[in-house]
Amino acid sequence: MISRITRLIAPLLLAITATCAVAADATIYLVRHAEKVADGTSDPALTAEGEARAAWIADYMADKGLKAVYSTNYKRTRDTAAPSSATAGVEIQLYDPRKLQEFAESLKSLEGPVLVVGHSNTTPILAGLLVGEKYEELDESIYDHIYVVTLHDDGTATVRIDHSEPRTAIDPAMGVRNAMAARLALMADVAAYKWLHDLPIADPAREAELTEKTVGRAMAEGLDAAYARKLVEGQMMAAKTVQSRLFAAWKAGTVPVPVAAPDLATSLRPKISALTAQLVVAVKDADAAFANCAVQQSLRQVPPTLTADAYAWSFAAEGVIAGQACN
Repeated sequence: MISRITRLIAPLLLAITATCAVAADATIYLVRHAEKVADGTSDPALTAEGEARAAWIADYMADKGLKAVYSTNYKRTRDTAAPSSATAGVEIQLYDPRKLQEFAESLKSLEGPVLVVGHSNTTPILAGLLVGEKYEELDESIYDHIYVVTLHDDGTATVRIDHSEPRTAIDPAMGVRNAMAARLALMADVAAYKWLHDLPIADPAREAELTEKTVGRAMAEGLDAAYARKLVEGQMMAAKTVQSRLFAAWKAGTVPVPVAAPDLATSLRPKISALTAQLVVAVKDADAAFANCAVQQSLRQVPPTLTADAYAWSFAAEGVIAGQACN
């Protein structure tokens, strides 16, 4: 009898164990390939610095318990992945960088820590697909970002950025650009929600309240009140410009009207608030650099993901620059 009960219960225990394993948080590490040789070819090898970075990444991954390592089919990405693959004792699996959405969905079904090696124009995009956000492509000079994506057992996902060594020089305007770009990228969803719920684009009372709150936050960070107001007003004008463009296109029938959108109060506004706070801190950190002409030029450069909203971007950038002369 005991033997029969054991035979009946054992499969149930295995099923429960398997279910728990699937439900556990999963971590995906995404890196750009290390430094490459500038030889003019389409498939360059790594430089000595790149090989050293690849070895550093392997050391970083050594205690993570990697279950899989993925790379695109290029020498620079395979060679970046190779030391981590060897350390973990797993084969490198290839993926198609042209099919990131499909790849992201397949990654979500995997168990255990995974390393994915990609490119400046795929790694942040893939990280965004995994967490439901839109991230700007990496600058060509940046090799040290490690996107640590955690897929939580409740269905949500979060990302943080770690760094490999040596750190690469950062454009002082990059943090500002990234925060502005991420904030503007949300405006399509904001516009869709307002369209579907017959809400106006402008909300003067709410805008005035948010302006005062954000100016207060900026002053607490050490920014001048008058400058902070220009900064906030520039971002708000940019946001409304994106929404106005979309409303006009939907009314004209030049693009399909939205059929669904994330909730404005519970989903979109908390994200916008967090990105605004991030922008304020980034501006504070880079404040002294805005008098540099090259930095101003970098700020005014429209991100590739926002080319349709170049006009809106100009408001956001000028809000940061705020009429400062450059040298």
